[in-house]
Amino acid sequence: MTNEIVPPEVKLAAKRAAAKTAAQAARGAGAAIVGTIGLSVLGVDWLAVAATAGASLITVAWAAADAYLDKIHNGIPVEYVAAGLVESDDAAADESAGEG
Repeated sequence: MTNEIVPPEVKLAAKRAAAKTAAQAARGAGAAIVGTIGLSVLGVDWLAVAATAGASLITVAWAAADAYLDKIHNGIPVEYVAAGLVESDDAAADESAGEG
């Protein structure tokens, strides 16, 4: 038994969720930036391009942080355990009982 507040498997699931969400948000941000740059070529203000790019990048960081904190707060979803993506506490207990 550890004295950690957040178990290592929950931290790992949170990091994976943050990375996955950041990648998805980055694709959306890239599309927004490319679209805005395309409009700027047609005569839109460059300040609008900079504001859109900045907002898009902040959105990526915000989405990743949200996904990470959601896993830390709510723990590992049952679907992750059922899919075998993480080891359940019961499986870990069964394994350690078999070693002794």
